Amino acid sequence: MADKILTEAEWKKFAKGRTVKDAALLKAMAELAKAERAGPDAVLKALDELEKQADALAKAHKADKEVASQVADIGKAVAKQRKLSEQEAKAAAKAQEEAEDDESSPAQLTTKLIPLMREVRKGNPMHALIALGGPLAAVLLSRRPITASSRKLLAGEFDGGSIKYFPAQCIFEANSHTFVLETLPAGIAKKLKAALLKQTEQRYKVRARGADPNEVDDDGDLVEPDDLAEDSADAPRSRGEALAAHADDEPDTGDTATRGSSDGERTDTPTDTSPDTPSDPVADPEQVRFDARLREMRASIERFAASGVAEVAKLKPLLDFATGKAAEGLHRAAHQGLDAVAKLIEKAAPKVGAETATAAGDGMTGFKSRITELTAALKTALDAGRDGAAEQRARMAQAVAAAGKQAFDQAHGLLDEVEAWLGTAAASAGGGLVALQQSRLAWDGLRQRVSDQLDALEQAVIEQVRAHNADADNEDEFDEAELTAGLRRLHTLLDRLDTRLIDKLDEALSASGADRQQRHREAQAIVTEYRSFVGSDPLIAQIDANGFLDTAIRREAEQTLTQLAERLQTA
Repeated sequence: MADKILTEAEWKKFAKGRTVKDAALLKAMAELAKAERAGPDAVLKALDELEKQADALAKAHKADKEVASQVADIGKAVAKQRKLSEQEAKAAAKAQEEAEDDESSPAQLTTKLIPLMREVRKGNPMHALIALGGPLAAVLLSRRPITASSRKLLAGEFDGGSIKYFPAQCIFEANSHTFVLETLPAGIAKKLKAALLKQTEQRYKVRARGADPNEVDDDGDLVEPDDLAEDSADAPRSRGEALAAHADDEPDTGDTATRGSSDGERTDTPTDTSPDTPSDPVADPEQVRFDARLREMRASIERFAASGVAEVAKLKPLLDFATGKAAEGLHRAAHQGLDAVAKLIEKAAPKVGAETATAAGDGMTGFKSRITELTAALKTALDAGRDGAAEQRARMAQAVAAAGKQAFDQAHGLLDEVEAWLGTAAASAGGGLVALQQSRLAWDGLRQRVSDQLDALEQAVIEQVRAHNADADNEDEFDEAELTAGLRRLHTLLDRLDTRLIDKLDEALSASGADRQQRHREAQAIVTEYRSFVGSDPLIAQIDANGFLDTAIRREAEQTLTQLAERLQTA
C-alpha cells in the first residue's frame, strides 16, 4: 500500500482552507490507488503522472512555502514507492521468466507430466495445450496458464508439417482423464491416448469433450488395469482417518500360539487362522511417530487455544497444514508444521501466561477494552454539558472500583447503564457530539479490525508456503518475496474503506449549526458509498473465502455500517 501522503484523503486534509488548483493532482492520486490493484508496472506509470502533477502544482504555488514543503514530501514518498514497485516488477518478471523457462524444459512432456496427471485424477484441474499434426498428438499440462512459448516445446514432438494447437483444460470425469476444448477435433481422444503413452510410458483412459458435456469423443477402451492400480495408490485418505489410524492403537491381547520361523526365531501368531479374519495393516512408523508427537503436544495446544491471545488465529492453519501433510504421507512436511506450531506456542508463552494466570486477567482485559471506548464517548458528553453526564462519570468510577475487586459482573452491569445512557443521549441530541464521536470510534475500530485480519491472513499464508517450500517432496516452489509483495496488495482494501468518514465526522464535531448538519449529511453519503462497496466488491468475498484463515470482513463491515447508518439517521 502506498505511503499515506500519496492518498487523496491526506492531500484533502492538507489542502482544506487553501485555494489550490489541485484537480489534476487528485486525479493522479486516484489513479495511483487504482493502479495498486493492477500490479507494479501500473503503479510505476501512475507514480510518473503523480510526480508530474505534483511538480506542476509546486510551480503554480511556488510562493507558498507550506505547499512547497508538502509537495517535497510527496516527492520523497514517490521515490520510495517507485523503488519498491521496481523491485516488485523485477520479481514478477523473474517469476514469469522462470515459469517460461520451466515450460520449455523437455521434462514437462515426460517425467513431469506424470505427477500432473496424478493431480488431475485427485480432482485438481490442469491447464493443457494440445498439438495435433496428422495422426500424431502431443500434450502439455501445467498448473499455471500456458504461454505461447510452449508451442516450440510441443513442436519438437513432430517431424515437421502443419501443426495445430488447442488450449484445453484437463479434468477427471467419468473415470477418465478428460480434455475439455472449445472446438472438438474428430478422433482426438485416441490420438491423446497414444501421445500420453509415448510421452509417459503409461496408459490412461482418455476422453475429450467440448463445452457441451454431451459432445464427447472417447478412446473406446475400458479402464486399464494400470489405471485401476494407480487409482488405488492415489486414493486420498481423509485427515480424520489419517490421524485416527494409529492414535488409539492398542496392543493385541488375543490368544497367541508360538511357532518356529524359518530362521529359528520364535514368532507369536494368532491362534485363529480363519480366512474370514482380516489381517491388520502394517503401521507406517512415520505416521505412528507423527501421531505420538501430536498427542504429546495436545495439552499445550489446547491450553494455547483457550488462552484467547491474538496469536491463536495462526494456530488452525498450521495444524491443518501439519495434519493434511500427514494424511498425504508427507511426514517431513507434517513435522515441520508441528515445529511451526511449537514455535508459535513458545513465542506466545508470555502472553498466554498473562492471560491464563488467573480468571481475573481475562476479565480485566475485556473490561479495559470496553471502558476505554466508553470513556471517550462520555468525555465528549461532559464537554458538551449534557445533563446527567456527571452522574454517569460517577457510575463509571463505581465500575472501575468493582473491577478492581474482580467483581466483573457488577462492573459490566454498571457499564451497561452508562452505555444505555450514552445511546439515549445520542438519540436525543439532534446530531449532537456524542453520536458523532461514537460513529467515529466505530469506524476507526472496524478499519483496525480489518487491518488485523489481513495481517493474520498474510502471516498464515506465508507460514504455510514456507513449510511447503521446505518439503523436499514438493516439486514446485513458491517465491516468498513475490508472494509477500502480492499479499501486501490485499491492504489496498483499506484504500476504499478509507479515513474520509473519520475526517468528515471530525469536521462535524468541530462545526456547529447548519454547517454541522451539512457535514452530517456528507458523512451519511460516505456511509452509503461504503455499504455499496462492501456488498459488491469481489476482493472482500475472495478474502473471506480463503482456505488459510477464517475471516469475516464483509460481515463485520456490513454490521458496523448498518449501525452507523442508523446512528447518523437518528442523531
